[in-house]
Amino acid sequence: MNTYHSIYDVLKVKGAQWKNEVNTSITHDVEKLILELEPYVNNSKNASHMSFLLKDLLEVLSIDFKCQEDRKSASLLLIEEILQASNIEEATTPSYCH
Repeated sequence: MNTYHSIYDVLKVKGAQWKNEVNTSITHDVEKLILELEPYVNNSKNASHMSFLLKDLLEVLSIDFKCQEDRKSASLLLIEEILQASNIEEATTPSYCH
């Protein structure tokens, strides 16, 4: 299992990759990160928020949009929010999570 801090490092790398390949192929990455965050969700508002954002992204990826550009736009907005949240997390990680 990854440590709390390393999950956010992975999020930054994956998030940058996701911006270039917004499609359902990133679903596996998102599902894996949600599972890795679960042990921390009850003890951290930041982890809970990140889990919520990732679940939203997973839902957007599963919606059958009429236009692929709509999916891409919605996904990119969430990915950007995830990246911003992971940067904020770096500055506010509780000491018990290291």
